[in-house]
Amino acid sequence: MPVFAGLAAALAPLTLLIWNRDWFFTPVGYIDPWTYLGFFNFYGNPHYLPHLYKLARLPWILSGWLIYHLFPPLAAAYVLHGTFLALAVGGMFATVYLAFDDLLVASAAALVLGFLTPFHGSGGWEYHNTGAGAFYLVGTALLQWAIVAPRWRGRAMALWGAAFGLTVHSNIAFINLFPVLTVHYCASVWYAEGRSRGAATYLLPFVYAALAAIGVTALLSVINVAVGRGPWFFLSLLEITLRDVGDAKFQARWWLPWSVRWLKPEFAYLAVPAATAIAGAIALSFQRPRASARRLAALLFISEQVFLVLLWVIWQTFGQTAFQPDYFAYPLLPPSVLAIAGMLFLGAYRPQGTRGLPVVVIGWAFLSIALALLNEDAIFQLSPAMARVWLLVPMGLILGGLLLHGALRGTMAAWLIFFGLFAVANAAAVPYGFAIANAADYPHGAPSPYRVNDNCRLQPAFYMTIMNAARALGAADPGLHKERLWFDQKELLRPLSGCDIEMRSVAYSLAGVIWDSLAGLYPAPPLDRIPKQDLVAAGRNGFLVVVPTNRPQTIAQLTARFAGAGVAITSIERTAVGAPPVKLELYLLRAATR
Repeated sequence: MPVFAGLAAALAPLTLLIWNRDWFFTPVGYIDPWTYLGFFNFYGNPHYLPHLYKLARLPWILSGWLIYHLFPPLAAAYVLHGTFLALAVGGMFATVYLAFDDLLVASAAALVLGFLTPFHGSGGWEYHNTGAGAFYLVGTALLQWAIVAPRWRGRAMALWGAAFGLTVHSNIAFINLFPVLTVHYCASVWYAEGRSRGAATYLLPFVYAALAAIGVTALLSVINVAVGRGPWFFLSLLEITLRDVGDAKFQARWWLPWSVRWLKPEFAYLAVPAATAIAGAIALSFQRPRASARRLAALLFISEQVFLVLLWVIWQTFGQTAFQPDYFAYPLLPPSVLAIAGMLFLGAYRPQGTRGLPVVVIGWAFLSIALALLNEDAIFQLSPAMARVWLLVPMGLILGGLLLHGALRGTMAAWLIFFGLFAVANAAAVPYGFAIANAADYPHGAPSPYRVNDNCRLQPAFYMTIMNAARALGAADPGLHKERLWFDQKELLRPLSGCDIEMRSVAYSLAGVIWDSLAGLYPAPPLDRIPKQDLVAAGRNGFLVVVPTNRPQTIAQLTARFAGAGVAITSIERTAVGAPPVKLELYLLRAATR
């Protein structure tokens, strides 16, 4: 029964794909996640971005590289995204079930995480958070297994160490969670087995974990060397991290002070961490000292979330980008849902076995329907006063759902109210991730990636367009070290009526793969303003100028611009890279000094 329930919960979010698949793909316009798409294709070429710090996220890169060499591109995207989402949700289910031996609470926590919109492709589905969250939650399940199964503790802790090593290599910010995991293990074992156990009970398992983490790092280094890259794949990111933590000035241009309006819609992704921290503090203040291992686990989950939110507040206060952008706050999401599980467990009414099935099914229905019927256009019609405090809406709904669940002890209504309010709050958190973020890229209205009646379901087509372009670039220049991108910022693509998108969005995604431009990206200069020295440098270095455009006259004008700078275009290659209904030509201009 637990295995079946866990599998059903892990796959439940994928039912959203039945009516709309846009939510399952990285939107065009992002840059960083498309760099990982480049690594998924070209990691085996040691000349592709050999010194880029993103190579430090090697567990994620290798996962994508393996899957992309086993499946065709579009199928690979579904397999990669679906596998890691299911692993994360399954890890959440296993962690909660091992802690509470409660199918309903475990299923509820898994559904909350699986449908949590800020958890879907944080930073883009190809971004390293997708892998880090799954590795982390598989690790928490192994840690909980070590707590409840002393006979297997050494092996479980070794596996946890390996999983946590993969997590930190995928997203170094998760190192902040190590102290709470350590306290969670030690407090749980101390309570279950008493003070009579020696120090070895606590220290030796961590020795196993440390050795496993070192072993995983060594294995990753061996793989990196085997493909012609260096053994110290993690050093560049580690150096950047230590530099930024040591001196906040390196993050000053991205960091936001507390004086900004943090309640605006673009910060709606903070609703879950903020609401669970407040609800958790309230729950802890009303708890009576009734001892049991399961209650202790619940209190630990809640306390850990409150502590972590305070830790993130400290980081943000001292100039670190902890709460913004959204992908920096991502490590708070798994502990937030574990805290929700703890608060749900502390409620009085928990029907066991199949008696809890109606609650789970209704919860799934609430979460699905709220997203399927979401009308994001309403967000753009908010009054200025409401827009200034929008974060309070999903926060209040989540907080109210948790508090009412705790107050309405002994009633099925407690569960239904929680799921209903959380479903509405979850839908209210969508605008940051898609509607507002995409508004600048779609001049005539952004797509709604979850909605049943969305008329601009284009993300899979745009994904294949970027993939086709990336592979065309790899065929022309295997190391992609000679390619320089330029595009016309004013050009529009119109794959479907009413679904215009700016060329710069597609070009930014290509920039993530190439990582170099002819004359800058923000913005790319118009033809007549491309600096002459950049044109000359392209000819002197024999660059391959990459231009995505459907306008042949743009290529003719660019060629004339090069000629005016004394640079010859020795060849022009044109490739159709658009995936229907997207139409796009990719031009490759080989420059040479006359």
